[in-house]
Amino acid sequence: MDIDVVLALSYFVVDQDAGYRMSITRRESLWLFGSGLGAAAVPLYVGSHDSLAGQKVLDRARLDPRIRAAVSSCGFGSLRTLKRDRINHNYALFVPGLADNGDYGAVLALVAPRPFLVVARTDDPIFPKDGIEETLTAARRVYVAKGASDLLTTFFEPGTHAFSPTMRATAYAWLDQWLVPAK
Repeated sequence: MDIDVVLALSYFVVDQDAGYRMSITRRESLWLFGSGLGAAAVPLYVGSHDSLAGQKVLDRARLDPRIRAAVSSCGFGSLRTLKRDRINHNYALFVPGLADNGDYGAVLALVAPRPFLVVARTDDPIFPKDGIEETLTAARRVYVAKGASDLLTTFFEPGTHAFSPTMRATAYAWLDQWLVPAK
């Protein structure tokens, strides 16, 4: 069964068929079922807030080509900024060989040419903006080479580590753009 969307936001969404139970908040259920995708087309698990969910979604999207679009929030960044700012709880620092093979920009590039939106805050101390931008710059080269430059998108807003109502609205509108059939 295809996975129609991975919705990280502050929620981590994975394939229900992978053994996870369905747990959708009211807002997510309104988006999923009001979007026209329908329950049968959306085998999803939506969990509660999970910092690093955006990084998990990035990893999941690169590994599973059935994922047609993904949104990442709370988040990811370059290894350089994680080390610089001593953000040592981030599992990216412990992935064998990652630093030798291109950092998280190379990981995000593996998602190309599928749609990927990064929503983030400008003053997030856990995922510094310059580390997100470094990652996006590296991945964008591959998106451009594949003729998909418009499919790697960002939305930054002022603030610290959070997933605001504005970020949510941006994410839902963006997912609608790529996943909801035209009427």
